[in-house]
Amino acid sequence: MYPNYAAAAELYARVEAACANTPYALTRTEDGFDLSVDIKQPQWQYLLYQRRVTQVFTHRVSVDEANKQLSISDQVRTVEWSTGVDGKPIPVLGANISVQSGRVIEVSSYKTLGGDGATTEYRFSSEEGRRLITEPAKQLGWSVTWPGSAKAALVIAVIGVVVALVAVVAVLLVAM
Repeated sequence: MYPNYAAAAELYARVEAACANTPYALTRTEDGFDLSVDIKQPQWQYLLYQRRVTQVFTHRVSVDEANKQLSISDQVRTVEWSTGVDGKPIPVLGANISVQSGRVIEVSSYKTLGGDGATTEYRFSSEEGRRLITEPAKQLGWSVTWPGSAKAALVIAVIGVVVALVAVVAVLLVAM
């Protein structure tokens, strides 16, 4: 089981190296690892607070070492900020969790005007975290597949479209 296999351990090490000097952190799981912004790290807290981060993406990675394949599911959690006794911002993960499987893309941009008149711009893309996983994986010869839940959702969507088309044809035939 992961991470006892050499290829999966090498993938983990490469992703971990890609996360150096970023707010992202890895956590091992039974079938792979999670990559998410570590909002509890003091070196990143104030920056995240300043940039008004209200969501944290966790990319849940499952590995299939035998086939050198991985799948990524995204989990989105809300972040609320409170003020500590010392006046410093404290992040609190909200109870609301939105779990979305497959590829979730979110892009946002903020501009703030400081008291000194300076403008600060912040851009966020959920693809940033995903690239920390996919680029080392591709370098090591791994392929990214859809998670089972995303495949099931696609099948259900296709069935829904087919049923809708059959209903439209049936209505048209009856109207003739």
